[in-house]
Amino acid sequence: MGGRLRGSGGCCRELIVAAPDGMTGAALAAEVVPDGRECVARSLVDLRRVCTSVAETAGPDVSEADVVRFYVQYDRS
Repeated sequence: MGGRLRGSGGCCRELIVAAPDGMTGAALAAEVVPDGRECVARSLVDLRRVCTSVAETAGPDVSEADVVRFYVQYDRS
């Protein structure tokens, strides 16, 4: 699940990921993005950065505690 969001900083993608069995949403978020936000160059040819951040580690329903919302944004600066 997810969608495309637009704002003054450019476009980003929202990804909603369910943690695998036996793992909490918080543990998945910590494994994917340990510092809560990470920006890396796409490649040696294309030096634009791709930034990934964690929006939240639970869904709107308390029973969705094993769901993580990530944002992926291409930084064009």
